[in-house]
Amino acid sequence: MMKKKGKKSILPKSKKSQSSGKAKHGRPPGGAPRRPGGAAKGGGRRQRRAPADGADDELQQRQQRIEELRRSLGMPARAARAGAERPGGPDAPSDEVDTEGLEHLLKAAKRGHISLMEDEDSGEEGAADGAGPGRRKRPRAEDSSSSEDEDEEREYEQEPRSFPVVRDLLPIKTKVGVVKRKMLVKTPEDPDRPQEEEQDAQEEGEEDTQAAPPPPADATRSVAEIYAERRAKIDAAKLRIGLLSRALLETPQEKFDNLYRLLDLLAERDPAVMVTVRKYAAASLLEVFKDLLPGYRLQEHDLTQKLKKETIATYKYENALINSYKKYLIKLEEYTKALGSDQTPLKGLAMFCLDCMCQCLVRFRDFNFASNLVGALVPHTSHRDEAVRAAVSAAIRTVFAEDRSAERTLEIVRKLSQLIKAKQFDCRRDITDLFLALRIKNVDLDRERDADAKAKKFMNFKEKLKAMSRKERKRSKKLEALERELMATRAEENKQDKQKRHSEILTVVFTVYFKILRQLPRSALMSSVLEGLAKFAHMINVDFFHDLVDSFHGLLASGTLQTTRQVLLCVQTVFVMLSGQGEAINIDPQRFYGHCYRALNDVCLEDTSDEFRIALSSLDVMLIRRRKKISPQRVLSFTKRLASLALRAPHPAAAAALMMIRALSMVHSCTSRLLDTESVASGLYRPEVDDPEYCGAGNTLLYELTALRRSYHQPVRTLAAHVMLSCPVQGDFALPAALRQQSATDILDMYSTAEMRFTPAVTPPSIVKKRSRKARPAAAGDSQWLLDQETAAGRASEARVDFASCLRADSTGTACAGVSGRPEWPPG
Repeated sequence: MMKKKGKKSILPKSKKSQSSGKAKHGRPPGGAPRRPGGAAKGGGRRQRRAPADGADDELQQRQQRIEELRRSLGMPARAARAGAERPGGPDAPSDEVDTEGLEHLLKAAKRGHISLMEDEDSGEEGAADGAGPGRRKRPRAEDSSSSEDEDEEREYEQEPRSFPVVRDLLPIKTKVGVVKRKMLVKTPEDPDRPQEEEQDAQEEGEEDTQAAPPPPADATRSVAEIYAERRAKIDAAKLRIGLLSRALLETPQEKFDNLYRLLDLLAERDPAVMVTVRKYAAASLLEVFKDLLPGYRLQEHDLTQKLKKETIATYKYENALINSYKKYLIKLEEYTKALGSDQTPLKGLAMFCLDCMCQCLVRFRDFNFASNLVGALVPHTSHRDEAVRAAVSAAIRTVFAEDRSAERTLEIVRKLSQLIKAKQFDCRRDITDLFLALRIKNVDLDRERDADAKAKKFMNFKEKLKAMSRKERKRSKKLEALERELMATRAEENKQDKQKRHSEILTVVFTVYFKILRQLPRSALMSSVLEGLAKFAHMINVDFFHDLVDSFHGLLASGTLQTTRQVLLCVQTVFVMLSGQGEAINIDPQRFYGHCYRALNDVCLEDTSDEFRIALSSLDVMLIRRRKKISPQRVLSFTKRLASLALRAPHPAAAAALMMIRALSMVHSCTSRLLDTESVASGLYRPEVDDPEYCGAGNTLLYELTALRRSYHQPVRTLAAHVMLSCPVQGDFALPAALRQQSATDILDMYSTAEMRFTPAVTPPSIVKKRSRKARPAAAGDSQWLLDQETAAGRASEARVDFASCLRADSTGTACAGVSGRPEWPPG
């Protein structure tokens, strides 16, 4: 027979003993222990005892709990038959439902392990197997299931939990009261999803992505659609930039927040319109800053102090200008890092931003962050791209020309010197060429000092004449203080500070020049160094003259200088030094005359080269400024060499050479020997001799002027006739006033053919007619001597000799008669 297990209560263990009053083994307090089996040992049936009063209450509670479980499980309710005997006798199967089994089924259904819709089928199958019609098959309640539940609960309790992180913010005071604010910093993660499931999901997602089919053909867009979308984005950005800039310029102190909005557009991230929008934003911000930023430095103000509303508004506006300009420069510098990139759009954006930085340096050289701009732009002077070097060099030259205080100039010169030393003097000559744009030569400090002294003397005399009252004195003191503040605002420094900065600039420049001259004489920077020394030679200290002259002579004698231009620059530097402060020093530059005389034969006379210009400047210093320290033989040698150059030079160089010959004729009277045809020579002229003292130039004439008199260029013809007649001051062949006041280098620039045109225009040739033997009428301005020369030349050209008749006459022994009344030829 089946044994019947004891029934367990569905109440908690803590209340179980109180409600039922049972002992530890489920025995009632006043009754004997009940046998689990339904039959006795001897096979007879025992009569069940009547339950006690406490047991009836416990049974009713149990029945109520059973009904609740039935309703929760969706089972049909049954009528309670408490106290009635079971049908079929006392040994019939009991209608009571095991509460432990129901609880087990309820937990299993909640976890989704079983379905509750199969209870009736399972009951019918149990009845068919011989069980009672109403009796259900109770699942075995094993101890392992309860232990597993407890383990799961324990693991769940021990798992780490992530809670949202909330940070308290500052409260806000409103009309209602103080409102507390909080901000969610971190959201909790999902703890139910284990790490392995996340990895599996990621792997499945990657597989799905790899195996995803291509998009359908309908989803692709044409080039026209993409271009239209890009154009729409650009138009929208342009409209927004225009509106922000207009509102900012109309009311800058109220709409200064638009600066930050424009800076946001400068950091556009959309790859389709990124480059274009950034260019528009950079250009718009530059124009806005040109209208808003002052020409002096601004200070950042502390807004924590108690100030007036107007003062606070002004301080906020100035701080916004400083901060926005700083961010603007940072963005520009960041974008210029792509100058070495191979991508054309990024390189174009970088070049545009570099141009904006150059304009900022020129326009805002006295505003904040000017030193940062200098530090960012100076390294680009040695960039490999020629366009980058040209843009930065042009900006630096503009700063040199417009900087009155010389403060920014000194800073740039120091940065350039540091860059040259960092590269160990192995850099491009564009860097040293920037020193040639310094305006130190054009600053006349003595004249400024005299002007100040005159003004001060005039004010003292005026004050003596006019007795000032006490109020007027106070007013004049206030006016003087106001003038000092205005000078500081205009960045106008006093003359002493300017002179001190100029001295520091020259010290830095000469330090670089002397190091290159001594250590790297064959460097590519040598031409630039020599040109700079020639320009600033009058400001070199006298103590360095002997060493420099010896260094230059060593360079010329050893052949270290490779080009004619370097030789001419070296000679020019020496004579500039000796014509100024060096006149008091006993230095004979005789050896340098020979170097210059020899270099004139190799000078390039084309307009594309500046060698002839340097040669003219050197001759001006050698022969005109030092006219009292030069011998006549050297003057005649250089004059003859210039006439030879003019004969084979283009018309601009020929006109400049003739103008230099005219200047020498006006200063040195010995040049008239080269125009005197009746003078007696004492030797021969040797043009191949390189020493001008011994070439014998006084034994020749300037016959080149006769050929230049028939030049195709009208100014050359005029100058040749003027020099041929010993440079008359008045008369028919005197020079016009416009030409008389020009120097040789000015003439070279005036008639230059760099623009591919003649100045003045060359008259077209006329129709040549047969010449008659009659002499042409004398034109206005022609001298009798020139007319006689032209008549004699015409007669010589008209004379014809019949060589055939002369040869026949010679063979027969008779004389040959000349033509046109000329004597017989050959004579005798």
